[in-house]
Amino acid sequence: MFSSLRELLLGKFGVSEGYQVDSTVLRSEYGLLRYAWPWPQSHRNILASLLFVGLCSWFWEPLMKLFAFALENEYFSHLLLVPVLTFYLLSLNRAAILTSRKWSPHVGLLIMAGGALCYWFAEGREEAQDRLTMDMLAFIAMCWGLFLFSFGDESFRKNWFALTMLFFMIPWPPVLLDTVIF
Repeated sequence: MFSSLRELLLGKFGVSEGYQVDSTVLRSEYGLLRYAWPWPQSHRNILASLLFVGLCSWFWEPLMKLFAFALENEYFSHLLLVPVLTFYLLSLNRAAILTSRKWSPHVGLLIMAGGALCYWFAEGREEAQDRLTMDMLAFIAMCWGLFLFSFGDESFRKNWFALTMLFFMIPWPPVLLDTVIF
């Protein structure tokens, strides 16, 4: 039928072909939830770095508990390599990430709010490993939301493998671990 919304509008409303549609919703390189970054890229990169440092400081205690837990438990020794491997994979594609002009603030903030909600639900957990599992799930959701907020869904899709590697940072709950191992 119609291959794009622009073609539909040109045919239905009789707009001439020379007319340029400047709406971010109608342009093909932008979507309903994707926008052009309104400031210089250097500001975006600095903002993303500051937000990541703030996120790490907010989750400092759970991250240190995860580090200690990985050192003392042989089943979770891989947790120490996951962030290093993720940062390495992201650094391989850093040129595409840092030059992206699109961002997805609505989706990013929504996922970050979900991560904050997960962190809030972790407060009620009594067992330390269950709480650590929820805290790490919240941290990863916040990292994903921050990445989407700062660099957009196109960069997120291009770096999907590296970002999903972060799931291996989540320690399994004891109930699930006992079922698998024993």
